Amino acid sequence: MFKLFVQFLCATTFASAVVASNIFIISPQASSTVVAGSNVIVEIGDLQPKQTNGTGITVDITPCASASECPGVSQGTGQVLYSGPYIAEHHNDADAVYQNITVTIPSSLSGAAQLGVSHYPLSAGGDSGLPPLEYTDTILNVVASN
Repeated sequence: MFKLFVQFLCATTFASAVVASNIFIISPQASSTVVAGSNVIVEIGDLQPKQTNGTGITVDITPCASASECPGVSQGTGQVLYSGPYIAEHHNDADAVYQNITVTIPSSLSGAAQLGVSHYPLSAGGDSGLPPLEYTDTILNVVASN
């Protein structure tokens, strides 16, 4: 019985630490224009980076009817562009703690799109069916390549 209590306590402590992590998208910034089919660096910051060990993120993109009519997180994730570990680190070029992830914007997208980042326990991943511990998003303008 004591062993079960300790396991529960550890799991609860881990979940509390991760929820307090507070991820955010540094770039691309809201309303940025990106080119369909191009690579884009998604810079994901963290207010409490020491809490990200053992966590993962999913970066997805969802087309919107307009910049003001995008689906919410309750509608699920869009097309997954990245799913893997999340390790925010200090960098010499900024005060912020962040991780850069390069994703490819689908060539079929055009117009307003919601770029979302979901934060999970690493063992869960983006396709586990479990809700994310955190979610943040930004709206982009996707244009066709010339």
